[in-house]
Amino acid sequence: MKRTLLLLLFSYAAWGQPFKETTICDKLIKTDSIEYKSKSVKGKTFPKTNSYKKTKGVIKVQTKEKVLAYKDTDGIDGYEYNVRGADTIKKWVLVERSDIQQSIYFLINLMTLKIDTLIGEPRIYDDKIICKESIYTDSPNRIEIWKIKDNNIVPLIRFSLSVCEKYGIGKFYYLKQKTLYLLDDFSKDCWKIDLMELR
Repeated sequence: MKRTLLLLLFSYAAWGQPFKETTICDKLIKTDSIEYKSKSVKGKTFPKTNSYKKTKGVIKVQTKEKVLAYKDTDGIDGYEYNVRGADTIKKWVLVERSDIQQSIYFLINLMTLKIDTLIGEPRIYDDKIICKESIYTDSPNRIEIWKIKDNNIVPLIRFSLSVCEKYGIGKFYYLKQKTLYLLDDFSKDCWKIDLMELR
């Protein structure tokens, strides 16, 4: 009989290789809105799925070896779990854990049981995944970049925008080849950074 593993996940750490933390402040290049708009590409999101239903506050995800169960918790420090997408080809399921301030995401490989923790909703650009941390009080406003390798993802770079005093960069960003473009929601300033400069 398959075992059911009840996961009350409070840790921020990914189950896998650590990220290379880097500073980008001196590598950000200011650009104009014309370049920002002309280079714009839309990242892909995970395909939606109706295969996972929540019952009495619990979502169960069947993997090759066991069942993972994600249970909502009550209170001001409580969490709510929802399945936000699934890739049937790569055998991935994306679970969101949200609280009153922010959301993080667990990318589950159903075949290997590898679980990677993403700091924001993933957007897919060819073989890269970009995750942007939601903005909240004292948020470091971080971005993570992952590389898709076969049916797994490998952490490449993580950096904070707040240390560069770029507090307004929120949902407007995209990856064009090896250049990451960013738009400040408030000032409307546009920035770009060559990812090869961060390696």
